[in-house]
Amino acid sequence: MGLTILFGDGTKDRELALLEKIKKTRQSKKDGQFFYLVPNKIKFKTEINVLKRLAQLDHRSGSALVTPKVQVFSLSRLAWYYMNETKLYQRANLSPEALVMLIQSLLNEHQTELKLYGNLLNKQGFISQMASQIQEIKQAGLTWDEVQAMADNLDDEPVLQNKLLDLVLIGTNLDDELGQRNQFLNSDLLGVLKQYLLRGEVDLSSQYFYIDGYSQMTPSEVGVVEALIAMSAEVTIALPGENGSASHLDQNLDENELFFAPKRLAQQLQAAAQSYLQTVVIQAIDQERPVKSGLKGISDFWIEYEHNGIPVPTKNDDIELWGATSKYQEIEQIAQKIHNEIINEKARYRDFVLMTPDLGQYQNIIPAIFAKYNLPLYLDNDQMMTNHPLIAFVKQLLNLSPQYSLNSILNLLKTELLIPKDTDIKTYREALAITENFALSKNYFGQRWIDPKVWKYDYQIDENSEESLRQRASENDAQLALIHDQISQKIAPFLTQLSQSPNVRKMVQQLYQFLKDQGVDQRILVWRDQAVANGDMSAAQQMEQVWNQLMAILDDTVTVFDQQSLTISELNEALMAAFSNAKYSGIPAAMDQVLVTETGMVQLVGVPNVIIFGATNINLPATVHQKSLLQDLDRKKLQKQLPDGKKLRDTTDILMAQDSLNLYQAMMIGERKIIWSFPTSDGNSKLKPSTYVERLQRAFQLPIQQISYLTDEQKDLIELDQLTGTIASARAQFILAAGIAQQNQQPLAAGWQLVKKALDEVQQNYPDTSDIQKYKKLLTSLNYRNQSEQIEKTLVQALFGTELKTSISRLETYAKNPYEFLLHYGLKLQPRSEMELTAGEQGSLMHAILEKVFIQLKKEPLGALSNEALEQLETQTLKSILAADDPTFEIFTTSKRFEFITRNLAERVHYALVNMQRGQRENAGIITQGTETTFGQGLLKPLQFKMGENLVTVRGKVDRYDMVHNSQRDQNYLAIIDYKSKQRKFNYTEAFNGLELQLLTYWEAMNLNQTNGMKVQAANFMELQRGIHEPFVQTGQETYQFQQQTAVQESKQELKYQGLIEDDEGFIEQLEMNDDTPYRIERKADGKFKANSDVVTSEKLETLLKYNKAQIKTLAGKILAGKFPIAPYRQGTHNGLQYTDYRDVIQFDAMLNNKYRDLKSLKAPEALKQMQAKLLEQEGK
Repeated sequence: MGLTILFGDGTKDRELALLEKIKKTRQSKKDGQFFYLVPNKIKFKTEINVLKRLAQLDHRSGSALVTPKVQVFSLSRLAWYYMNETKLYQRANLSPEALVMLIQSLLNEHQTELKLYGNLLNKQGFISQMASQIQEIKQAGLTWDEVQAMADNLDDEPVLQNKLLDLVLIGTNLDDELGQRNQFLNSDLLGVLKQYLLRGEVDLSSQYFYIDGYSQMTPSEVGVVEALIAMSAEVTIALPGENGSASHLDQNLDENELFFAPKRLAQQLQAAAQSYLQTVVIQAIDQERPVKSGLKGISDFWIEYEHNGIPVPTKNDDIELWGATSKYQEIEQIAQKIHNEIINEKARYRDFVLMTPDLGQYQNIIPAIFAKYNLPLYLDNDQMMTNHPLIAFVKQLLNLSPQYSLNSILNLLKTELLIPKDTDIKTYREALAITENFALSKNYFGQRWIDPKVWKYDYQIDENSEESLRQRASENDAQLALIHDQISQKIAPFLTQLSQSPNVRKMVQQLYQFLKDQGVDQRILVWRDQAVANGDMSAAQQMEQVWNQLMAILDDTVTVFDQQSLTISELNEALMAAFSNAKYSGIPAAMDQVLVTETGMVQLVGVPNVIIFGATNINLPATVHQKSLLQDLDRKKLQKQLPDGKKLRDTTDILMAQDSLNLYQAMMIGERKIIWSFPTSDGNSKLKPSTYVERLQRAFQLPIQQISYLTDEQKDLIELDQLTGTIASARAQFILAAGIAQQNQQPLAAGWQLVKKALDEVQQNYPDTSDIQKYKKLLTSLNYRNQSEQIEKTLVQALFGTELKTSISRLETYAKNPYEFLLHYGLKLQPRSEMELTAGEQGSLMHAILEKVFIQLKKEPLGALSNEALEQLETQTLKSILAADDPTFEIFTTSKRFEFITRNLAERVHYALVNMQRGQRENAGIITQGTETTFGQGLLKPLQFKMGENLVTVRGKVDRYDMVHNSQRDQNYLAIIDYKSKQRKFNYTEAFNGLELQLLTYWEAMNLNQTNGMKVQAANFMELQRGIHEPFVQTGQETYQFQQQTAVQESKQELKYQGLIEDDEGFIEQLEMNDDTPYRIERKADGKFKANSDVVTSEKLETLLKYNKAQIKTLAGKILAGKFPIAPYRQGTHNGLQYTDYRDVIQFDAMLNNKYRDLKSLKAPEALKQMQAKLLEQEGK
């Protein structure tokens, strides 16, 4: 009996050394049993390899491959081998998921007793952290009494002391609970195995153990090996280490040494063997692996560098360094390398192992690119189940009641696991999209969803509506019913039943039956079969695994809680806590495929090619983050108090120090070629190569190789052979090369022209395939310029008809952004309707209040009302509007938030009416004649313009117009008021460019429709946004009354109307009778109007009106001609894209030759001058 420790660096054949020892021992120990122990991850491949090599050593072949009495096990399999028929093994049936649920239950039960963690029970991930920390302590061999004793010695460290006390509290109760259940954790099985072996339950006296593949072990694994050392015939372990490692075991080890971890393990095992009075033999491995000399050089360099610093540079052709401009290109060139090796029959897929520090950064990139090159791969990384639709479905299902929030409902339905029978996926998705838009626009949540009352898509459609509208409404109603019924008739009754369940066992039964009744299991099977049909075996396996995991967790839930009573929310928390650590188990779908994994994960040696990618300074050296409850500082403080032979997990600094060993072992699984690769950018910032790359570059004088798509003529064909690969990849590479050549204004190289010729031939032979259609689209991208084309006349008529019916706002939209006009008014694209108060809806309510207030006045001046009477009228008006069951204003009463906004809007209307009273004082001769008056509909005629074969009809709505009566002259005039949400004045620059048409068009329309001789003399904007200023202190000496007066005067000045007033003596005379007039009529000392006055001469007004007509014709003419260029206006900081809903459709990009239509700012005289010039030019034409 005894322990043999074999040390060998990465070029030594540790496996062969062990196998030769097995052979020799078998010859002398005929009755011996031999166990070859390796990490579970490489057990399958190792078994094949070991048995094959043993047969070769014995000169056996064919059916004699199996070697009698030699078995390849992992430690967990060894536990099964010895204990599977014992009651002890049967008790190890508490899964990690069940442990999490049990700990969650204990934490809730003892929450008030917790010293530190009582407020963290609902923090995401905390339950799993607590479970992991408890397992770590148990697997370290610590008893809770020992942990309690450590805590008692930490009075000067209250936080750490409370951590330990909380762990003791939960850990002790966990052990008691497990004792009552007669269970223990299956993760504790190795600890149980150790005690089982030490008790002599199995006769190991003729059994020999050979251990390989480890550089370090967990405390539980070490414990099993120690038991084997004590009880078996012999234990031999092969560890990585340089020559002379044996001499280091009697010394204090440096944690920064390359082989620190395996030497520390050797020290632990040596000490254990000596404590059991076993002999210890330490030897160096002489057997060499069949690696190329360059890999031997890499090994020697890495060891020398770690011990003594930079050695003398040498040449090495067996290592390459690759750079790439992005992660995508990095994986692309790796795929090209593998593909070329395969098609040239230089390698098989399994001859490549790809490693990276963080596979998560690439897990979406690699499958897409490898599929393009037809490369089978196996992604060997931990993928969590928590994002699977099935888990999301269960989570959202149990999270619905009682709130039934819209977000939760939609998240549940969008998993597509609740599709009714006889409903295809396309129909379901369309119905869900319609229902989502409907629910968002109506703010439907809560009771609305569980109420079986039928929803109607449009309540305004009735039997008197057009047949087409009724048909469309009926289809929409059916779509709403399809989705609404799922909640109201299936889910709501189920959740009600679930909430009444007497215990957890019954709840789980009901949940399982619901999943079966709704066909959720069948949907999972459909997804699995689709994945199989698509050749995605990994996805197919995941479908089965996630369903099986759910069933296992439901079983665990019954095991843990059984007859206990939980709320639906508590059940959901328990299930999600159990799922928080659930991972897919990776099962390779084929023997011959590229393995993609992470550095630091154990791998079988003997792979011809190793590629380490993602080797940036961000990723390497690797950064380790401590996620356990006991942080690094805690562990260092506890280290001195740990009982002899007990050890917690390493601190992050020790783990990070092992990074160099991980990279060394990653390289040393190779035999022929090592490639290091890194991207120089992550899309947002530049990246640098890792210091490991720089280390290798200096040591072996290596260049950084990068792909060039613009090759010279001599090496065109050689490089293109490496770049192109499959037809799909050749297309992608050609498009990229052609784009780069075009961007650099260089001709396409001859080789790429040959590639294009070949691709064109494929296109001719297979013109209708989907790949060819994609290729055609890609070709058009080379010459794509984000510009619209002129629309044909027939299409213009189909969109707008032969009579262009338009409004001023539409024409102004065209002037601001012609392409947006097409999208909005031609194609009628609309943004998704949501239950939010838009500026338009807010404006509609304010306009409605103002309209009804003026109607109630019955042609009396607004100024005749007292403030109290005005407020009362406003209140009555608002109530009548909201009570009228008008769908337009339904939104204002749907929530407290909207009711608050409504009150704010009413307050703004009040301030506006108070300001309007200044313009309608009693006996001032100004009375409102009409509000919300539409021309082009009803009695008032539209503006119409004949343009060739087409008729242009302009309609609009005038917010308000007042009659101004001059009694002395017995003359009546009209003044137009247009309400605005913010301050606005007449802009001559915008008027010149067609962006300011409103006031002048209203002026023209109202003059057209007046038969009683009244003419419009003013058209002004009025702001509804601003309230009265609050009084403020200026000097500190003025009285509060003076401050109030100042605030009122400033408010009045800012709230004045702004627009155009024709210079008519009688009209202005009447307005100026009121000293407090809101009209901007400012005079100089000589009586002339100031520059900031809105008064314009009749001649200037005539120019403005004529030019306005001309602009309407011009804009309408461009619309009818089908001209909708992507040419938004820009003036200073304002442009036609600022407030558009169509930015994602327009995709305006200056890099794609899109340009703004810049407007030159014009003062009024210059603008009028240019208007006159244009009018003369048009008259001349």
